Amino acid sequence: MPDRLCTTCYAVGAPKHESNPVALVGFLVAIAFLFVPVPYQWRWVLWSAMLLGIVLSVVFRNVKVCGTCRGRALVPADSERGRQLIAERGGAIAGDAAPATDTKACPSCAETIKLAAVKCRFCGEAVT
Repeated sequence: MPDRLCTTCYAVGAPKHESNPVALVGFLVAIAFLFVPVPYQWRWVLWSAMLLGIVLSVVFRNVKVCGTCRGRALVPADSERGRQLIAERGGAIAGDAAPATDTKACPSCAETIKLAAVKCRFCGEAVT
């Protein structure tokens, strides 16, 4: 599946699948009406509610959301709209940001350590 661009946070990546709570409600409505005793005149309400519950559970069972912000406004990153959004942001999209500036490389072992570190946690050398 091609990567998707979130129009809310501009993150690019594969969308996550999330169950919609409406599907659960629809399913529970359908199940509940199986066990609720109703007079014969109200059977059409029973069947309508069951049908509505089944339709809701089928239509809204699985939605694609952004993995970063859980937004649902996703467009293909390689589409015209996706390229336009990336161009509007100057080519900078979420995930392309520079690494955090609160780290540095240890002069002895070249592992990434915090700026405030006095001693490297990997090699034990004093850091200046």
